[in-house]
Amino acid sequence: MESSNPTSLLSLVYASPQLGRLCATYAEQILQKSTALMGHQIQNLMLTTLLIHWGGPRNVDGSEEFFKSNLDTEEKRRIVVGRVDFLHILKLLGGLDNDVEELVQIYATNAFTKASQIDNPGVIVEKVILSPTEHHRIARTLWYLKLYNAVFHIRTEEIGGLQHVRSRLISRNFFDRLCPWEVDEMLGIYRYMDGTSFNPFECAWCDSKFLGFHKYNFQREVSPYFSYGSWASETKCAQNPPKTWSDLPASNLPSIGWALLRGAQRQDGFFLSTYNYMVRDLGLIFWDEKRLATWDLLDFPSWMFMKRQLTRRSCLISEAKRFKQAEAPLRGKEQNLIRWTRQSVPCIYEDWLHYERCSIIYELQSGYEQDWLTS
Repeated sequence: MESSNPTSLLSLVYASPQLGRLCATYAEQILQKSTALMGHQIQNLMLTTLLIHWGGPRNVDGSEEFFKSNLDTEEKRRIVVGRVDFLHILKLLGGLDNDVEELVQIYATNAFTKASQIDNPGVIVEKVILSPTEHHRIARTLWYLKLYNAVFHIRTEEIGGLQHVRSRLISRNFFDRLCPWEVDEMLGIYRYMDGTSFNPFECAWCDSKFLGFHKYNFQREVSPYFSYGSWASETKCAQNPPKTWSDLPASNLPSIGWALLRGAQRQDGFFLSTYNYMVRDLGLIFWDEKRLATWDLLDFPSWMFMKRQLTRRSCLISEAKRFKQAEAPLRGKEQNLIRWTRQSVPCIYEDWLHYERCSIIYELQSGYEQDWLTS
């Protein structure tokens, strides 16, 4: 049992009620061993997220000390507090752990597949097996997002009420701790999730109203730490991690992919869409040196060549959008009627035509975003 993470431990307890009663007797020891398997940093992020689910911190003015004392410690933190039921705690921990692990696999599989198909789009990609450092980088990013999401979406009233200034204080205390590569990692995965059908780090239904009557938006909160709206500013973010961890030393430093990407950005600038694609979709800032070597991406010229390839692809997409803009008004009613009859969802012709025109306008507006950014 001591070698089982919270998700596996919860499955074992469900499978054997007798085992569950035994675990409840030694709840603190078992939960300590189970969460420690992830390393100190991930364990702290998990237990701090759990603590916020339970209502802390209640004083936003103490958020700086709260983050420091809970995220930077290597001392054991008590998990079973008071008369809280062991199974209740395990369900919360198991749920959090399962959510993050599922997202790790979803993101890693998608990024690995796209990166492997850059030169050969038709290749059959094998299942990705993450190294400990790669898994840690992606999991740490997801835990940071989950922790920040818990602060602003779960304990809003207890932490700061509806006061805009106080919400900015806790946001600043959180982001001031992060290095530029950690902020880049967070926004890269957030943007990937935001492009899916469901973003687990946004909340459309809760009472998160720190920014007036609009729902909390992660990208707006992190924007003060970015340059040109695309990459983290090395002058605005922390220069070094607030705590170095001995159990996985490589996780204290940026990946070689992040360093090479920054070098390419400084020398020649980037199309915003190209930079986002390399970070968000290919996940190049998460991979280890060995994996980048298999894609021949361990030197600066190779990165510049990939950048030119992706920039050319972006230009072709923009040209296709402009062609659609010119083609749409010339399309006759007969062609529109044919397209309408092929729709999977039945609707009247006028409704479909209105939707079609709105879709074209939206695509064009999205394509007209500022695309060329230089260092």
